[in-house]
Amino acid sequence: MLQYLGIVFVLSCFATRATAQENCDFSKLKARYVAHFVERMAVNKVTPTYPVAAKAKGIGGEVPLVILVNKDGQVEQACLRARKQAKPPDSSLVAAARLAALQWTFQKNFGFPENQQVRFDYVKGFLIFKFVSEGSETKVAVR
Repeated sequence: MLQYLGIVFVLSCFATRATAQENCDFSKLKARYVAHFVERMAVNKVTPTYPVAAKAKGIGGEVPLVILVNKDGQVEQACLRARKQAKPPDSSLVAAARLAALQWTFQKNFGFPENQQVRFDYVKGFLIFKFVSEGSETKVAVR
């Protein structure tokens, strides 16, 4: 029981961190989009856990996220990327994707040598987590 409470506490901390970061207006920050940054500079990639209730109901889909990475290589914010034509993904899938994205780490100083001065404080990147439930097999992929 104590172990269960610890897990719930940890998950609620991550969920609070994720939901508290709803403001995805990075225009006031010195953030830059760098092509292929996520693919090339990721040091630690965390795959989301498929939510049990969504899996049982056969709910799946893509969860596109915008992430903000600081100079230390830590993801500071992970926000749902709005798509005009697409139906919004299930909230439990979004929460699982955010939780995983906040645990990703990247090369420090955006991959530049430590002695090289970088003129921006953050890199903005994109992650797409795809939740697929096919029969008894469940897949979560990162694009």
